[in-house]
Amino acid sequence: MRIRVEAAIVGLVSVAAVLGWQYLTVRYNYQGNWSALFCTGSKLGPPPLEEFRATYVFGGSFGYDRQF
Repeated sequence: MRIRVEAAIVGLVSVAAVLGWQYLTVRYNYQGNWSALFCTGSKLGPPPLEEFRATYVFGGSFGYDRQF
């Protein structure tokens, strides 16, 4: 029983560390814009719809999210 509790604690700490790292990356590298986790390039740009106006755009890149 003790091994399961320790394994659960290690798992929860690991998940918290990864989520914390991702939060800090978005906050400090992309000014808090979570759409930066998806690569939208300036050469093709985001779709011309209202809901995509705040999309983070990587300059000089085609991006990969519009390839589908």
